[in-house]
Amino acid sequence: MNPGPVEENRQVQPEPGFAAPWIRLRWSTLGAIFLLSAALLIGLWSLFGATDTTAQRVAHTGVIRIGYALEAPFAFHDDQGRVTGESPEVARAVWQRLGVRHIEWVRTDFGSLIAQLRAGRFDQIACGLFIRPDRERLVAFTSPSVCIGPALLVRRGNPLHLHSFADITGRDGVRLAVIAGAVEGEDAAKAGVPPDRIVSYPNLDVALNGIRNNLVDALALSAPTIQRLADQNADLQRALPFQCPLSKPGCGAFAFRPADKKLRDRFDRALREYIGTEAHLELIRPFGMNKDNLPGSLQRQTKESVP
Repeated sequence: MNPGPVEENRQVQPEPGFAAPWIRLRWSTLGAIFLLSAALLIGLWSLFGATDTTAQRVAHTGVIRIGYALEAPFAFHDDQGRVTGESPEVARAVWQRLGVRHIEWVRTDFGSLIAQLRAGRFDQIACGLFIRPDRERLVAFTSPSVCIGPALLVRRGNPLHLHSFADITGRDGVRLAVIAGAVEGEDAAKAGVPPDRIVSYPNLDVALNGIRNNLVDALALSAPTIQRLADQNADLQRALPFQCPLSKPGCGAFAFRPADKKLRDRFDRALREYIGTEAHLELIRPFGMNKDNLPGSLQRQTKESVP
């Protein structure tokens, strides 16, 4: 095998009449200037001319960044610290169908999800974010993945006999806890609960402490979340029955930046093919959801459906 020519370290003798040291200095200086200019041009091209869209980056790297906030059963951590819940698990299943195998999970408070999505901290929201007109002006929603009605969490025995927003409105001094940015705060206000008696908390832990310390008397959230909290906390219970003035339940979906509609559309097509299948219904059953929670437009009346 021929190893190829050997490079020799030789000095080239200058031709007569030339000042060799000056020539070497001039060319070395010009070479340095050329290399520096080339580096600057490459850097500027990388910064301004070669920026991939989010869809291109996900396709090239196989990595998607997903933001979530803790609100079981939509999004929470299991005993091993793994991100799970209805929304993360559905997101995993859909991205796997699309060939994206790696997810970087970014946790934040519910109230800052949309702001941090728009700021580019992550590419998608997956935690049961309800579709609302004010949010639709800020994010690009997918088709809904689940539809849920609200419920009320109260102290054990429901000592104030709260069974509706009207009960809260009609009792002086009764205060309602909601999670910052969640739709239940708006629903309560529309139902007539005075704004000064609606207390917004950044997360569930602080809200539960508010109930236990008599700072508030009830917590309004989605029914699966309230039921899970009631099952896990012996000193609290779900208020049954609960009469809600809403004409229809709210529907949760996944959200992308408006500029990433191409990526949203790609995910949405796969989502619509998956929602309502046997595999999907089996996936969401541990989170207290079933075919009754499917958006009407995506319910399947086929042999794929689980009875």
